[in-house]
Amino acid sequence: MKNEIRVMLEDQYVVIVQAERKYRIDRNEWCVEKDGVSCPFTSAEKISVSQHDTTVEHTLSLIYERIMDGLSLRVDIRVDLVHDRVLFTLTPLQDEAVFDVIRFPGSIDHGTGKLVIPLQQGVLLDTEDPCEFSPHFGGYFACADAYVNALGYYGDTQAYLWIVDSYYDACYQIKKKERQQIHIGTLSSLAHLRYPRTYTLLLSDGSMDYNCMAKHVRKWYEDTQTVTTLKQKMDRKPVLKQLVGSCVYHTGIHSDISPDSRYYHSDGKNEAIVPIDEIRENLKGFHEAGVGKIHLHLDGCGIAYDRKHPCFDPIDERTGGYPALVKLMDAMHEDGDILTLHDNYHDLYFDSPDYDDSFRIYDRDGNPYYMAVWAGGKQSYLTARMAPVFFERNLNLLKGHGVICDGVYCDVFTCNPQDENFNPCDLQDRTQCARYRNMTFDVFNNRGGMTSSEEVNGFAVNHVDTCHYAPYPFMMTEDGKQAGLPIPFFNLVFHDCVVIPWMSDVVNGVNYGLYALLNGGIAYLKRDGAYVNTDGSFSQDYVDENRIELVNAVSALHEKVACAKMVQHRFIDDDPMHQETVFDHGIRVEINLHNNTYQIHE
Repeated sequence: MKNEIRVMLEDQYVVIVQAERKYRIDRNEWCVEKDGVSCPFTSAEKISVSQHDTTVEHTLSLIYERIMDGLSLRVDIRVDLVHDRVLFTLTPLQDEAVFDVIRFPGSIDHGTGKLVIPLQQGVLLDTEDPCEFSPHFGGYFACADAYVNALGYYGDTQAYLWIVDSYYDACYQIKKKERQQIHIGTLSSLAHLRYPRTYTLLLSDGSMDYNCMAKHVRKWYEDTQTVTTLKQKMDRKPVLKQLVGSCVYHTGIHSDISPDSRYYHSDGKNEAIVPIDEIRENLKGFHEAGVGKIHLHLDGCGIAYDRKHPCFDPIDERTGGYPALVKLMDAMHEDGDILTLHDNYHDLYFDSPDYDDSFRIYDRDGNPYYMAVWAGGKQSYLTARMAPVFFERNLNLLKGHGVICDGVYCDVFTCNPQDENFNPCDLQDRTQCARYRNMTFDVFNNRGGMTSSEEVNGFAVNHVDTCHYAPYPFMMTEDGKQAGLPIPFFNLVFHDCVVIPWMSDVVNGVNYGLYALLNGGIAYLKRDGAYVNTDGSFSQDYVDENRIELVNAVSALHEKVACAKMVQHRFIDDDPMHQETVFDHGIRVEINLHNNTYQIHE
């Protein structure tokens, strides 16, 4: 067959050949790292190579015996002739050694072209870009560093796409050698390899750009039955019909910053109370100004914002208390609005009534996690096993006060890396952590409620309906700069599965609300950031006629495209400021950031 894939060894390289195209992986880069010390596979006491061919697959196997004391590994590179793909598998043969990361399957040599990186919404990086590309969380998958489990490259004559099957325990780096390259690594799980890790490699000519790659990634999620569409979610939870075509008002009613917090003002005000009735009046004013459906994301409805988690009750009576909250909900429902309460089941504050040492996360050296940054001050991380338990408890407490909200927001679960817990009484690997986080979302899903978290992620797409945001990386910096170009890679995979709010500020002369249109999302009407100069909140957010006009246009478009797939994105005439997206029913959205204009073609 003309395009049959072959794999072979040439000197230190694994060489994969498809048609006339060659893809080379340097085996000398495969190594085991612990505490900054690297041990290459080539240091193994014995290396064996074998090959096994059948009518449906060709397999090249390499066994590395005793790479270091207590560690022997098997590498299988399997050409799947039926599906035209290559599967890389790393299997422990002896698994007694403790390590941090194994640099496997590593990197593929390539020419000039573009790298497709899943950092937040997505980045397209030129291989000749001289930047130093640094993800936020060490390049871990299943967090903000990788909304989807795939990275790719395409040039004039060849392209490849890595789909990381074992993505809970994997990471990536972008390293500048002769040119920018993708390096994929295998993380230890509770300090060891523990189970076989798999990586799927798809090969093509240069026609496989990021739009094509997104289709392959979506198929992977469909094949693994880990994708649920918004339409399917709406059939189960009618409240989501109110989310479609809405806009977001994010604000709070109570903040109280601990003296232990990084944000504590030693010479200023550290507590703020906003009466719930004032929020109700604000909503009324927005509607009178011509705003349609509103999704209110309300902070501080428990003890205070980011205080004493996982305890929630009681709400501060100075805000009006539970009676005012019930009154607010009733008024909102009369106007067709919906209410989400902000909550947190990741942070465990030392002054919480629920605090117990057994609930803390411990590292492999037996040390508990500790920090003192957010409003609540001194804290650890809550072992994920307890998150659904406390969530269920708190929802029951709210229900006892007559508060049955439309939605609940569980902070950071989709942006922070999955936690490992080495407490011998509560061992937890990253896969288990993700499962517990999804179980927490499902506590409210099972009650018919709307679930959300800080960002979006493929591991949770079945379990969340919306989020705080799913931004391009440049939106998280005050100067609006980033390495590479912003691309809606996540939306090209999952647009029809979640509702994403987008900022609508004008930053450095660019109207971010145009990205809400481009991405077929909903817009922030007003966003009062909880922390100054954090999470993309760098200025006061004002609502004027221009803001309302754009927000209403975004909402009207969302009514039409919420359940549609995004099938194409492009830079018109290769101009990063002039972009277009296409949805599967034919609607095209064009934005021009040079003059902050847009066109919707139906």
